[in-house]
Amino acid sequence: MKRLDDLAVKKYKVKILQMMELAGYHLAQLSCEKYPKAKSVFVVSGTGNNGGGGLAAARHLANSGKEVTIFVKGKHNIKISTNRQIETLTAMGIDFVDNLSGLKNYDVILDALVGYGLKGNLRHGILKDINKINASDRPVVSLDAPSGLNVDTGDPSPVAILAKHTLVLAAIKTGLEDRTAGPFTGELHLADIGIPKKAYRELRIPYPF
Repeated sequence: MKRLDDLAVKKYKVKILQMMELAGYHLAQLSCEKYPKAKSVFVVSGTGNNGGGGLAAARHLANSGKEVTIFVKGKHNIKISTNRQIETLTAMGIDFVDNLSGLKNYDVILDALVGYGLKGNLRHGILKDINKINASDRPVVSLDAPSGLNVDTGDPSPVAILAKHTLVLAAIKTGLEDRTAGPFTGELHLADIGIPKKAYRELRIPYPF
Protein backbone atom coordinates (compact mmCIF):
# COMPACT_ATOMS: atom_id res chain seq x y z
CA MET A 1 0.00 0.00 0.00
CA LYS A 2 2.89 2.31 0.74
CA ARG A 3 4.25 1.71 -2.77
CA LEU A 4 0.81 2.31 -4.26
CA ASP A 5 0.43 5.57 -2.34
CA ASP A 6 3.89 6.73 -3.38
CA LEU A 7 3.28 5.88 -7.03
CA ALA A 8 -0.06 7.70 -7.05
CA VAL A 9 1.51 10.84 -5.59
CA LYS A 10 4.90 10.91 -7.30
CA LYS A 11 4.16 9.56 -10.77
CA TYR A 12 0.45 10.22 -11.24
CA LYS A 13 0.41 13.52 -9.32
CA VAL A 14 -2.61 12.66 -7.16
CA LYS A 15 -2.63 15.02 -4.19
CA ILE A 16 -2.93 13.66 -0.65
CA LEU A 17 -5.79 16.10 -0.09
CA GLN A 18 -7.69 14.57 -3.03
CA MET A 19 -7.45 11.08 -1.57
CA MET A 20 -8.25 12.39 1.91
CA GLU A 21 -11.42 14.06 0.66
CA LEU A 22 -12.67 10.85 -0.97
CA ALA A 23 -11.80 8.83 2.13
CA GLY A 24 -13.76 11.24 4.32
CA TYR A 25 -16.73 11.33 1.98
CA HIS A 26 -16.98 7.53 1.85
CA LEU A 27 -16.54 7.25 5.62
CA ALA A 28 -19.36 9.71 6.25
CA GLN A 29 -21.58 7.88 3.75
CA LEU A 30 -20.89 4.50 5.36
CA SER A 31 -21.64 5.88 8.82
CA CYS A 32 -24.97 7.29 7.66
CA GLU A 33 -25.85 4.10 5.80
CA LYS A 34 -25.17 1.78 8.73
CA TYR A 35 -26.51 4.10 11.46
CA PRO A 36 -29.25 6.17 9.78
CA LYS A 37 -30.91 7.10 13.08
CA ALA A 38 -27.69 8.37 14.68
CA LYS A 39 -27.89 12.05 15.55
CA SER A 40 -24.51 12.55 17.25
CA VAL A 41 -21.08 11.45 16.06
CA PHE A 42 -17.76 11.60 17.92
CA VAL A 43 -14.71 11.67 15.64
CA VAL A 44 -11.36 10.54 17.06
CA SER A 45 -8.53 11.72 14.83
CA GLY A 46 -4.78 11.46 14.69
CA THR A 47 -2.56 14.13 13.14
CA GLY A 48 -1.57 12.17 10.03
CA ASN A 49 -3.32 11.48 6.75
CA ASN A 50 -5.66 8.90 8.31
CA GLY A 51 -6.75 11.52 10.80
CA GLY A 52 -7.32 13.96 7.95
CA GLY A 53 -9.72 11.51 6.36
CA GLY A 54 -11.67 11.31 9.59
CA LEU A 55 -11.78 15.10 9.81
CA ALA A 56 -13.07 15.34 6.23
CA ALA A 57 -15.81 12.89 7.23
CA ALA A 58 -16.66 15.15 10.17
CA ARG A 59 -17.32 18.02 7.77
CA HIS A 60 -19.61 15.94 5.57
CA LEU A 61 -21.50 14.67 8.60
CA ALA A 62 -21.95 18.17 9.97
CA ASN A 63 -23.23 19.28 6.56
CA SER A 64 -25.79 16.47 6.65
CA GLY A 65 -27.14 17.72 9.97
CA LYS A 66 -25.33 15.47 12.43
CA GLU A 67 -24.11 16.82 15.76
CA VAL A 68 -20.34 16.35 15.45
CA THR A 69 -17.68 16.52 18.14
CA ILE A 70 -13.97 16.02 17.42
CA PHE A 71 -10.97 14.91 19.44
CA VAL A 72 -7.54 15.28 17.81
CA LYS A 73 -4.81 13.22 19.47
CA GLY A 74 -1.62 15.26 19.69
CA LYS A 75 -0.85 18.80 18.58
CA HIS A 76 2.59 18.21 17.08
CA ASN A 77 3.67 17.00 13.64
CA ILE A 78 0.28 17.71 12.10
CA LYS A 79 0.38 17.05 8.35
CA ILE A 80 -0.34 20.14 6.23
CA SER A 81 -3.35 18.54 4.55
CA THR A 82 -4.73 17.43 7.93
CA ASN A 83 -4.28 20.91 9.36
CA ARG A 84 -6.31 22.32 6.47
CA GLN A 85 -9.19 20.09 7.55
CA ILE A 86 -8.86 21.41 11.10
CA GLU A 87 -8.88 25.01 9.87
CA THR A 88 -12.06 24.46 7.86
CA LEU A 89 -13.83 22.69 10.73
CA THR A 90 -12.80 25.44 13.13
CA ALA A 91 -14.18 28.09 10.78
CA MET A 92 -17.42 26.08 10.63
CA GLY A 93 -17.71 26.23 14.41
CA ILE A 94 -17.49 22.46 14.92
CA ASP A 95 -16.79 21.47 18.53
CA PHE A 96 -13.27 20.27 19.38
CA VAL A 97 -12.64 18.71 22.80
CA ASP A 98 -9.41 17.81 24.57
CA ASN A 99 -10.42 14.49 26.15
CA LEU A 100 -12.50 11.38 25.60
CA SER A 101 -14.97 11.85 28.42
CA GLY A 102 -18.66 11.32 27.77
CA LEU A 103 -18.28 8.90 24.86
CA LYS A 104 -21.39 7.03 25.96
CA ASN A 105 -23.43 10.13 25.11
CA TYR A 106 -22.77 9.74 21.36
CA ASP A 107 -24.55 7.48 18.91
CA VAL A 108 -21.52 6.57 16.78
CA ILE A 109 -17.73 6.92 17.05
CA LEU A 110 -15.51 7.34 13.99
CA ASP A 111 -12.00 6.00 14.49
CA ALA A 112 -9.29 7.75 12.45
CA LEU A 113 -6.63 7.67 15.13
CA VAL A 114 -3.89 5.47 13.62
CA GLY A 115 -3.47 4.52 9.96
CA TYR A 116 -1.98 1.51 8.19
CA GLY A 117 1.57 2.74 8.82
CA LEU A 118 1.63 1.60 12.47
CA LYS A 119 4.97 -0.01 13.32
CA GLY A 120 5.54 -1.78 16.64
CA ASN A 121 3.32 -1.34 19.66
CA LEU A 122 1.19 1.69 20.47
CA ARG A 123 2.38 4.52 22.66
CA HIS A 124 0.90 4.50 26.16
CA GLY A 125 -1.37 7.49 25.54
CA ILE A 126 -2.98 6.02 22.42
CA LEU A 127 -3.34 2.65 24.13
CA LYS A 128 -5.34 4.35 26.90
CA ASP A 129 -7.50 6.14 24.33
CA ILE A 130 -8.32 2.88 22.56
CA ASN A 131 -9.27 1.24 25.84
CA LYS A 132 -11.61 4.16 26.60
CA ILE A 133 -13.27 3.89 23.18
CA ASN A 134 -13.76 0.13 23.56
CA ALA A 135 -15.14 0.59 27.07
CA SER A 136 -17.74 3.09 25.83
CA ASP A 137 -19.74 0.29 24.19
CA ARG A 138 -20.62 2.65 21.33
CA PRO A 139 -20.58 1.37 17.72
CA VAL A 140 -17.32 2.29 16.02
CA VAL A 141 -16.62 2.78 12.31
CA SER A 142 -12.87 2.67 11.63
CA LEU A 143 -11.05 4.27 8.72
CA ASP A 144 -8.71 1.97 6.76
CA ALA A 145 -7.99 -0.23 9.81
CA PRO A 146 -9.06 -0.32 13.45
CA SER A 147 -6.50 1.76 15.31
CA GLY A 148 -3.90 -0.48 16.93
CA LEU A 149 -4.35 -3.39 14.53
CA ASN A 150 -1.27 -4.54 12.61
CA VAL A 151 -2.46 -4.63 8.98
CA ASP A 152 0.24 -7.13 7.98
CA THR A 153 -0.51 -9.75 10.65
CA GLY A 154 -4.03 -8.93 11.85
CA ASP A 155 -2.83 -8.82 15.45
CA PRO A 156 -3.47 -6.05 18.03
CA SER A 157 -0.51 -3.97 19.19
CA PRO A 158 -1.21 -4.93 22.04
CA VAL A 159 -4.80 -3.62 21.91
CA ALA A 160 -6.93 -2.39 19.02
CA ILE A 161 -10.27 -0.74 18.39
CA LEU A 162 -13.20 -3.15 18.33
CA ALA A 163 -14.99 -1.78 15.27
CA LYS A 164 -18.39 -2.77 13.94
CA HIS A 165 -17.36 -1.64 10.46
CA THR A 166 -14.02 -0.84 8.82
CA LEU A 167 -13.78 1.22 5.65
CA VAL A 168 -10.62 0.04 3.90
CA LEU A 169 -9.04 2.49 1.45
CA ALA A 170 -7.82 1.52 -2.03
CA ALA A 171 -7.00 -2.13 -1.30
CA ILE A 172 -7.64 -4.72 1.41
CA LYS A 173 -4.53 -4.98 3.54
CA THR A 174 -3.34 -8.58 4.01
CA GLY A 175 -3.80 -8.85 7.77
CA LEU A 176 -7.35 -7.50 7.76
CA GLU A 177 -8.63 -10.72 6.21
CA ASP A 178 -6.85 -12.91 8.75
CA ARG A 179 -9.20 -14.67 11.15
CA THR A 180 -7.47 -13.02 14.13
CA ALA A 181 -8.51 -9.60 12.79
CA GLY A 182 -12.23 -10.34 12.51
CA PRO A 183 -13.23 -9.37 16.08
CA PHE A 184 -11.52 -5.98 15.56
CA THR A 185 -12.51 -5.08 11.99
CA GLY A 186 -16.15 -6.09 12.07
CA GLU A 187 -17.59 -5.90 8.56
CA LEU A 188 -15.07 -4.83 5.91
CA HIS A 189 -15.94 -2.29 3.21
CA LEU A 190 -13.69 -1.08 0.38
CA ALA A 191 -13.54 2.52 -0.86
CA ASP A 192 -12.05 3.99 -4.03
CA ILE A 193 -9.91 7.04 -3.24
CA GLY A 194 -9.05 7.88 -6.83
CA ILE A 195 -5.74 6.08 -7.35
CA PRO A 196 -5.38 5.51 -11.12
CA LYS A 197 -5.95 2.01 -12.43
CA LYS A 198 -2.55 2.17 -14.14
CA ALA A 199 -0.85 2.45 -10.75
CA TYR A 200 -2.41 -0.83 -9.62
CA ARG A 201 -1.39 -2.51 -12.86
CA GLU A 202 2.15 -1.23 -12.56
CA LEU A 203 2.50 -2.93 -9.17
CA ARG A 204 0.59 -6.03 -10.32
CA ILE A 205 -2.16 -5.42 -7.79
CA PRO A 206 -5.63 -6.48 -9.01
CA TYR A 207 -7.75 -3.37 -9.54
CA PRO A 208 -10.68 -3.86 -7.14
CA PHE A 209 -13.14 -1.31 -8.57
